[in-house]
Amino acid sequence: MQAPRIAVWLCGCQGQISDALDLEALAATVREWPHVVHVETAAGCCNPAATEGFRKRFADAGADRLLFAGCSPRSSLKFPEEEIAAALSGVVDSSLFEVANTREQGVWLHEAGPGLEAKALDELRMAHARLCTATPSSPPVPVAQRALVVGGGPAGLATAKELAGMGREVTLVEQAPSVGGRMAQIRLLFQSEQWDGRCLSLCVGPVQALGTLVQRKVTAFTQTEVTSITKHEGNFRARLSSAAQPVDPAACVACGACSAVCPEFGHSGFNEGLFARKAIDKDAPRAVPDAYTILDDVCTRCGACEEVCPAGAIDLKAEPEERVQDYGAVFLATGFETLDLSQEQAFHTDAPNVVHGMQFERMLDQGITNPQTGEAPEHIVFVLCAGSRATADKSTGGVPYCSKTCCGATMRQAQQVARLLPETAVSILYYYDVRTYERSFEAMYDMVQKMGVEFVQGDLTAIADAEDGAVRLTIRQIGEQTTSSMGEFEFDPEGHLDIDADLVVLASAQTPRQQARRLADQLGVALDNVGFPIENQPRIFRPTECFVDRVYYTGASSGPKVVQQAVEQGKAAAMTALPALHFGQKTPPKHSSHLNRETCIQCRMCETVCPHGAIRLTEEGMVADPAFCQACGLCAAACPTHAAQLANFTDRQLLDQAEVAFSALPEGEPRILALLCYWCSYCGADMAGTERRKAPSNVRSIRIRCSSSVNTGLLLEMFRRGVDGILVGGCPTKSCHHLHGNYLADKRIGLAQNLLEQLGLDSNRLRFANIGVAHGKEFVDIVGAMDGILRKLGPNPAAQDRLKQLV
Repeated sequence: MQAPRIAVWLCGCQGQISDALDLEALAATVREWPHVVHVETAAGCCNPAATEGFRKRFADAGADRLLFAGCSPRSSLKFPEEEIAAALSGVVDSSLFEVANTREQGVWLHEAGPGLEAKALDELRMAHARLCTATPSSPPVPVAQRALVVGGGPAGLATAKELAGMGREVTLVEQAPSVGGRMAQIRLLFQSEQWDGRCLSLCVGPVQALGTLVQRKVTAFTQTEVTSITKHEGNFRARLSSAAQPVDPAACVACGACSAVCPEFGHSGFNEGLFARKAIDKDAPRAVPDAYTILDDVCTRCGACEEVCPAGAIDLKAEPEERVQDYGAVFLATGFETLDLSQEQAFHTDAPNVVHGMQFERMLDQGITNPQTGEAPEHIVFVLCAGSRATADKSTGGVPYCSKTCCGATMRQAQQVARLLPETAVSILYYYDVRTYERSFEAMYDMVQKMGVEFVQGDLTAIADAEDGAVRLTIRQIGEQTTSSMGEFEFDPEGHLDIDADLVVLASAQTPRQQARRLADQLGVALDNVGFPIENQPRIFRPTECFVDRVYYTGASSGPKVVQQAVEQGKAAAMTALPALHFGQKTPPKHSSHLNRETCIQCRMCETVCPHGAIRLTEEGMVADPAFCQACGLCAAACPTHAAQLANFTDRQLLDQAEVAFSALPEGEPRILALLCYWCSYCGADMAGTERRKAPSNVRSIRIRCSSSVNTGLLLEMFRRGVDGILVGGCPTKSCHHLHGNYLADKRIGLAQNLLEQLGLDSNRLRFANIGVAHGKEFVDIVGAMDGILRKLGPNPAAQDRLKQLV
């Protein structure tokens, strides 16, 4: 292997650095270091002329790696590491440059003098030490230029159409016989949250569906499930299982002759079990694909339909099919389920005139009747938050969150009832408040009140049978209101109210589909405590993304939302995935994980802690897939044999840096090493300098990956090599870029502190802190406090005696 050839570029930042540090003296020292072939100083580096000139001199010197000393690689708004990489692309490998932070954590953070000069020199030494053993970037990993979209609702259709329109192949998988998802079941749709208009799903549904399915790049499979999905060499390998389709959708002309002769009736999921259809029929008049389908559990295979079909589209002996395909991206648009309320006896869901919201949507389309009498109901009661917001003080159970769309949907349903059945009384029972967010929803709420709908604030405690086939709702008073909005109902002195109704509509909570949970588990996607995916950090700027690369959640699969939002997410996800699908490759991160199979014992700890689903056990052993690795380093810290290491962030490189970190520090000064996470805490230390706060100059920083990327053995070895105190900084609580890395780091440091005490070292020599970008003062305070404690404790005895023999 060719010896490293390092070029060093020292920036004076137009006097901000050079007024406090003698750059020429630093340059003279650096020239004597091994493998340094070129050193130069500059008044400023962050301009095109300076970078272009340096590019030429870098090439002329035959250098292959760069040490830049100047502003922060993380926090600089003029010349961060991304800008350096872009400015010097084609000349400097992004894995072969290091930055010595002499501004934010140098001249801005410390008083001028010998302490600052010593730190600047040591920062250069640390960057040089890592560069000497740095390795070039890994080559790009091929990525299949096709996408898998699971779910044919509005979100999935939007994603598929966008990708196909940009020339990408798309496989669209839908479990139902037709596409459209929940949207197809809802007769009237909100146009948007801002516009108080309505659209018929009968109209817009087929328009969206056909606009997607006519795309030549889209291959759609209905009545199909993804039975398994795994990661394979940078891609996703999916097994698709299609149910037997006795009616060929491509051949069927939807004439209806088959249905006319069919003698059997049954229920399909589309009508939520309320309305029967023929065993061979269409769930909706304008279902897409425009083909008849067979209910397998109802059909007797009498053959009548097959005989009359003029197109020969029916084969009652059709067999299921399976296919396996690799994909470069996966979009989970699996929609939602309504919470099963049958386990809550208070809801009395076994009563025929107690229905949930989606069942009532089908009634609005097929006819609103009392299921017991077949007549128009005299009094309909809508129950908001049925299964939602199930906190400790609520009488009924369910999920703890607000399902967001239910209040708006109920206002729309009540509005339709008032227009379709003007003689029917309508009441709405709400829990504490009605949450009609956005302009059009709030306007609709106001309109419904003016239409004479009765609103009752209370907590539903039970629904029971009453006289004449009605049901009785028992309600507990929860607020100060003793009567309903228009005075029709009044709580008794004990705070109880009974209301009789002949139809009750439960606005059921929206929950993730079970299919989505299974796929998430196979993909390694982290879910929250109710089963929705945990979106990536920072969530503000990466919507639709989860912690597994190139897996996207759109529509109601990521949480309750209306159709417009689902479509927005579908389109956004398509654009986010496009670069990898377009170029057909994924560049591994600078610090991707590598597993040494010779020392790996296949304990699978790395697989367990990886938040990005990048590690798996194969027949050949443990594999870290660079196309999915996000360089957090949790695997390296968890590995008991050190078989897991990050490229350009190995244990050896960290120890090499720690070895030289205090070379220029006067003897007797406490040696404080701050291991700061790549994201928040390093930036927090930068901000301390930006705010011109002052910290002791005996602290040295190493920008580690996640705070949980360093293991206990590494910390002990740093103490053995003479470090007096170590601060491990992680992102603020619940803000870790790698899901739970800061939590694991906090726990690991706590255990390591106990170990230090057992080894005879004061536990105050080691500390973990959550340090955010805005925590510059906290960083300075922590370092100052550690400096004071270490001065009292004295030099670290571990380098001389007990720990040296025990480690």
